[in-house]
Amino acid sequence: MPRPARLVALIVAVAALVALALWAFGRGDEGEAEEQQAAADPVAEMEALNAQVEVSGISLGDGTLSATLTNRSGVMLDRAVARFDLFSGGESVADASVSTFGLGPGNSAEVSTDLPGPVTIDSAAVRETVATPAP
Repeated sequence: MPRPARLVALIVAVAALVALALWAFGRGDEGEAEEQQAAADPVAEMEALNAQVEVSGISLGDGTLSATLTNRSGVMLDRAVARFDLFSGGESVADASVSTFGLGPGNSAEVSTDLPGPVTIDSAAVRETVATPAP
């Protein structure tokens, strides 16, 4: 093979190796980014799903706390929970929670729980909501 042909073949081979190395290096970074995103997504997904449980109609009376839980997400919930801080005279004195099972998208459920005795509860504030998607 004449010298110029060898030189061209060598240049083409080196260019192909450089292109292959760059492609492989780029794929490695992509894979790492996908792994990091996948590792972070479950937490973000659960927080977003928890935020889709709407609590309304909170009422206190006859030793019970009642509320309406609404599923604002687009998925069936196996369980929806609302946790409350209970106040007496402006101080947090106890906590309570209400829950429902099998809450479909857009559906609501009226739920209630007994309040802890002998303290008089003046008000309740939602501390957090927790949603568990159906399998």
